[in-house]
Amino acid sequence: MASKIRSRIVTTAVECFSEQGFHGCSTKEIATKANVTEGSLFRLFASKDKLFEEALDHSLAALLPQSEFQKRLAQPDLRAAILDACSAMFSKISRQTLRLATYALLEGKGRSSEKCAPHFEARVSAVASRIRLALKSRKIRKDVNPKDAARMLLLSLFHLRHHSVLLNAKAGKGAVENIVEIWLRGIAT
Repeated sequence: MASKIRSRIVTTAVECFSEQGFHGCSTKEIATKANVTEGSLFRLFASKDKLFEEALDHSLAALLPQSEFQKRLAQPDLRAAILDACSAMFSKISRQTLRLATYALLEGKGRSSEKCAPHFEARVSAVASRIRLALKSRKIRKDVNPKDAARMLLLSLFHLRHHSVLLNAKAGKGAVENIVEIWLRGIAT
């Protein structure tokens, strides 16, 4: 029973914090929307900060798992591998997760940088490893720094997703393909 209530509170907190940020959303509002008392909320979460951290963890857990991202990168064709992995990752970045992470970083809440950075850096490392394989087969220019190239690609995709969320615009597979194509042309031999 407590786990269902906890889950309901976290889900409600994600919704509230992603729309209003940490400072714009009260624990009373979260409790009311979750159909619990504020006292019940604080019995399960020591503080509003702890609730925010758990909401951020919950959101980040919904991203494409690293193992799935790496599996998609393992395809023999570089273009297909990068496009497949990036498209799958892009589709899993929800509006709520992006907004919550943005508020977390802007408001300096919940050790957000410590929580977000490993998700990003793990994907950077995976793409950089794939680039190193392509370097061995001479499909990539030898002066390309794999980590920098991977970071550039993923930052471009995150910026695209962020802008599409902020502007309430659709940025679908065509936009991801364009970024991947430009990136591949920039690093190809």
